Amino acid sequence: MKKLFAYFKHPTESIAKEDSASIGSIILFYFLIQGLFILSVIPFVIAGILPENEISNLKELGLPFWVIAFIPPILEELAFRFSLKRRRINFIVSFVVVCWFLLPKIIPVFPNLIYSPQYFWLRLSISVVLGLLLGYFLTPVLQKIRFEVVFYVFAFLFGFLHIFNYAIQITSLIFVLYILIYLLNKVVIGMLLGYIRVRYTIFGSIVAHLLNNFIPLLLVYYVS
Repeated sequence: MKKLFAYFKHPTESIAKEDSASIGSIILFYFLIQGLFILSVIPFVIAGILPENEISNLKELGLPFWVIAFIPPILEELAFRFSLKRRRINFIVSFVVVCWFLLPKIIPVFPNLIYSPQYFWLRLSISVVLGLLLGYFLTPVLQKIRFEVVFYVFAFLFGFLHIFNYAIQITSLIFVLYILIYLLNKVVIGMLLGYIRVRYTIFGSIVAHLLNNFIPLLLVYYVS
């Protein structure tokens, strides 16, 4: 895993084949991170103070399993990993998806759910227009920023987005501690997916993201 840690220390926009980590190292690192997260969560489970994840409510919405399993990972990879290859078209696509996520925060009439059909075409039209404008004007600026900054910022934003899987109600320091642990886990997963995107293209990171989500979603839909 040395090559993987070396990349995280100094991320670059391209990875030579001889400098890339093996698939085995990537898988081992993933299970190490997830194992540490599970161990850190056990005390919260034993104490009965684990916050309720809003993913557990998705089944009640009546959405098909494939919608929840496939659409969010694809959109999140387009938003947070696609533009790690810093081309204008990539930034435009990323900004369109980010605007789709953020519009409900700016214009409350839009539903928070990314899969909601309500106002779909209006929301899509506004997202496309804003994405085109942002991508066109900001690409030259973003291409001049050090890649390390772009890589870490996208990983943090990916982690921060997932905080909204929980009802954000700061009721205790214990809750804050859990959110920080959860955030750290997601940021590191975001870094790993970023590595996979740079080394194996956007399709590789989408597949890895789908596999990461698959088992938890199966448990939510068919076990809980």
